[in-house]
Amino acid sequence: MNLNFGMGNKDNESSGSTTKPPKLTNGDDYSMWKKRMEYFYSMIDFDLWNSITSGPYVAYRGDEVEGQPREIKTYAEYDEEDKKRVAKDQRALAILTMALSMTF
Repeated sequence: MNLNFGMGNKDNESSGSTTKPPKLTNGDDYSMWKKRMEYFYSMIDFDLWNSITSGPYVAYRGDEVEGQPREIKTYAEYDEEDKKRVAKDQRALAILTMALSMTF
């Protein structure tokens, strides 16, 4: 009787779990992996998936003026909301990085 409940099983590791993202083991299963990653991010926090699809948050100074380039805030100028959004982007990137195979 096997009572390891999938621990150490390569198939389990590549398919992910509620705490670990699915691994992209080869390019052949990219579409399925992408869908599983979307579900994984959505389960944790939908804003994380939005970080992946919309790109990283950029904090700007002042209001947008037509025809004028906007200046990017320095980290010292970030308010709490800016810091929270940047932290979400970093978390989303970390999860994505952990989902990529080291041997791919």
